[in-house]
Amino acid sequence: MITANLATYDGRQAFLAKTIESLKNQTVKFDAIRVWYNGYVPETLSGIEQHHNGMDYTDRGKFIWLDNIKLEGRHETYFSCDDDLIYPPDYVERMVEGLERYPGQVVSFHGRRLLGQNKNYYFEHKAFNFLATIEQDNAVHVPGTGVTCFKTSDFIPDIIQYKDDCMADVLMGLEMAKAGIPGMCLAHKRGWIRPQPTKESIYKNHSRRCTTQSGYADEILRYCKENDKKVS
Repeated sequence: MITANLATYDGRQAFLAKTIESLKNQTVKFDAIRVWYNGYVPETLSGIEQHHNGMDYTDRGKFIWLDNIKLEGRHETYFSCDDDLIYPPDYVERMVEGLERYPGQVVSFHGRRLLGQNKNYYFEHKAFNFLATIEQDNAVHVPGTGVTCFKTSDFIPDIIQYKDDCMADVLMGLEMAKAGIPGMCLAHKRGWIRPQPTKESIYKNHSRRCTTQSGYADEILRYCKENDKKVS
């Protein structure tokens, strides 16, 4: 079963509709597209699963289904997506190929390779951006969870347990490090995945104040050292 999993909030309806349309228009189809609505009740949209309970998990909401998947022992190819991106028609196909090349890993088209302790999370580690051309696959400690995929038979991150808002990427990296799961940023061309013109982003809102993220990055490196899973 191949699933797309998103979180959104009130005011993003126009962006979300375009994102969902791009996810429906795939050469390899999703079996389910799920959306978690943070803090509001949505209008009904056809062809997707809509979930809400009044809680606001920010970007962690895209992982809310994993508890039930673990409990029920279901196997999914789990795509975590963002509500403001336009995904190309061969996106699922390319991701599945990446999982086949790197079995047991988390694959993404965005990520960070952590370069050492006591560094600024956003500005002092090596970033691989989904907006840029990446000429070759690169091992990463932290994937970008708007463009990430993994198999739940290999790994089920417990991201909902955390209380940190707008930090799903580094929390995913921490869960991977705890489990000894490597990450890979896949090669791609600039413009293949397209952002929608939003005024807000986690990077814009948090890059200048990232003490917590930087602390988590240090913790990731400690786990990697313990597990002998350093990225080189």
